[in-house]
Amino acid sequence: MPSYVQDHSSNVYLTASVSRNSALYQNPAQLASHPALTYIGQVGELRDVQLLSVSRDDWPRVQGDVLSYLDGLD
Repeated sequence: MPSYVQDHSSNVYLTASVSRNSALYQNPAQLASHPALTYIGQVGELRDVQLLSVSRDDWPRVQGDVLSYLDGLD
């Protein structure tokens, strides 16, 4: 799996735990269906933990919407 250098000055990073019973477990990139989210990938060997990012410039404006979106996923 390729490594990713995180740029905390430009991005806010979020992790999402995905249930093994969820369709997102098989296709976790769909977590980033919200336009402000970028899918980064699996966290280490933890198949059920996924890393996402949002532009730090956009975060104050989209934070509530992004968190509500992620909370509403199965």
